[in-house]
Amino acid sequence: MDPKKALELARIYRNEGKYQEALEMHEYYHFNILSVSPAYQGARLSYAIADWLKLGEKYPKAKQRLIEIRDGEIKKVKSGNWSFDNFWDMVAISRYLKEDQKIIEVFKIISGKESDSKKINSCFNLVLEDLVNAGEMELCNKYFPDPVLSVQHEKERLKTLDILPFSQDEQETIEDAKIFIRKDYVKKLSLLVRVLKSANRLKDLDAIHKVGRGVISDEEYEMIFK
Repeated sequence: MDPKKALELARIYRNEGKYQEALEMHEYYHFNILSVSPAYQGARLSYAIADWLKLGEKYPKAKQRLIEIRDGEIKKVKSGNWSFDNFWDMVAISRYLKEDQKIIEVFKIISGKESDSKKINSCFNLVLEDLVNAGEMELCNKYFPDPVLSVQHEKERLKTLDILPFSQDEQETIEDAKIFIRKDYVKKLSLLVRVLKSANRLKDLDAIHKVGRGVISDEEYEMIFK
């Protein structure tokens, strides 16, 4: 089956009351869509999960299965045998389950024992919002030794979508991915500004202000730093 069709079928089956079949389609989409293109990651970890939880409101087994998948990713991370994608899946699902404390708990575990700085910094960029909202400013400052590189990393995500070859029928998905990344950029830049202000890191604030332009309008950009 074409993984791109699975999410559509999941919605159809849910509306028809075929809940087990809908769950099977959600699982198929979740585990197979990235084989089509990495550009589907935004959809996979956003409205696909939201739809899955809508099914869970009618069919509790669906929500339980999503929790099981999330908990499986947590076990991989805690075991030390994990990838950034395992962590990303855990974060996305936990957010939709409104279990943000799981995100903080797991990040604290890997921050205490993970030796791969590149890997943990990638995870930190993903959970910055959760850490800031939880008041974990010490951890935030620990993993922001170079805020400029963090901002440049976020800009590179959009640039990658601009240069990768995609077929015509994938363009709509690519545009959705760009919108998602731009929104994510605004959110992460805003959080970074909050962290740096809390630590009175004025030189770093000035530095990221200079390099962060080009993703959003100048007016919206300046509002972030006020």
